[in-house]
Amino acid sequence: MKPKKILFICKHNIFRSRVAEEYMKQNSNYDISSAGIIKGISLPESQRRAAVKFGLDISFNSKTLGISLLRQQDLVVVIANDVPKKIFENPLYNLKGKLVFWGIKDVKNLFNPDEKDSETIIKAIIKKADALIKQLEKSK
Repeated sequence: MKPKKILFICKHNIFRSRVAEEYMKQNSNYDISSAGIIKGISLPESQRRAAVKFGLDISFNSKTLGISLLRQQDLVVVIANDVPKKIFENPLYNLKGKLVFWGIKDVKNLFNPDEKDSETIIKAIIKKADALIKQLEKSK
């Protein structure tokens, strides 16, 4: 069965998960959302500019992950390398077979991110997202 609802998760839902959400919304026909495991700070201007270069508007408010949001998903993609897998092992979440880990690193300086560093991360996310789209389309 092809997933209909896909959730992207990173640590704060400031940058990585937002990039994946916006890219997938533009390039697929799935119900896409994103969230962070910790309430995030506001989006740094350098990361907003980097995303705009790829045609992505990530200036929306961050969301914090909740159990109800997690349970509603057909596929959960943990983008970040700094989110412990153990968090998602609780059987109450019912994520068996629905969980994917991408392991993409965050920017080197969270409070003053370099625009070029952010662009490199966006490229890595787009590459993973394109592969996911192909995989999902094959499984139709």
